[in-house]
Amino acid sequence: METSPVPKKKKYQRHTYVCPFDLILRAQVTSQHKNRDLLRSRLRKQLTCCNIDEITTSGLTALNQCVLDGNLESVKMFLELGASVNKKDRYGWTPLHYAANEGYLDICRYLLRNGAKVRVTNKEGKFPVEVAEDEVILRLLLRATLLYGMPPLDRESLSTSI
Repeated sequence: METSPVPKKKKYQRHTYVCPFDLILRAQVTSQHKNRDLLRSRLRKQLTCCNIDEITTSGLTALNQCVLDGNLESVKMFLELGASVNKKDRYGWTPLHYAANEGYLDICRYLLRNGAKVRVTNKEGKFPVEVAEDEVILRLLLRATLLYGMPPLDRESLSTSI
C-alpha cells in the first residue's frame, strides 16, 4: 500500500519585522489622526517584534529622529509607548541634546517634564546646555541644571568655608 507523501514543514518561518523608522513614519501619521488611543494600541502591538529604543543603521534612535524632525506629537507618542527619554544614540546624544541644538523649545520643555537628564554628556563631553544655540533654550536648560541637575549637598560641603 502506497502512502501519500507528507508535506515537509518549512524549517524557517517568514517573519516581518518592524524597524524603528517604520514606527517613526507611523507615529508621524498617527500624530495627526483623531483617534490617538486606537492608534497607540496598534503601535503597541507592532512593538512586540522590535525594541523601541533600538539604534538604527543611521546611528539614531527613533525618538531622536522625531526630535530632529521637530515633531512634538510624535515625540509624545514615542514616550507614551515607552521610549527612553535618556537613551543615547551612537554619537552619545540624547533627545534633549538634539532638541536644544535644533532650537525646539516646546520639545525641550516636554522632555524635561518627562524626566530628561540635563547633566548627561555626549561623546564629546558636552551637556545639552552646551550645544544649545537659542538663548531662551539656554536659559531654560541653565535653570533646569541648577534646580534639578546638581547633586545633593552633604554635611562636609556645608561646613567648609570658602
